[in-house]
Amino acid sequence: MMPEMDGITTFEKLQANPLTKAIPVILLTAKIQASDRRRYNQMGMIST
Repeated sequence: MMPEMDGITTFEKLQANPLTKAIPVILLTAKIQASDRRRYNQMGMIST
């Protein structure tokens, strides 16, 4: 668990900033559900 900001929020902030938008991001989680995968896909993430 990340303090103050979760991985999704971090990704959204990186995508919102023109200086960091093109940086590839890898999120690692042990907790993923079908609803999470759908949300990640909607945000343009690839979940495996």
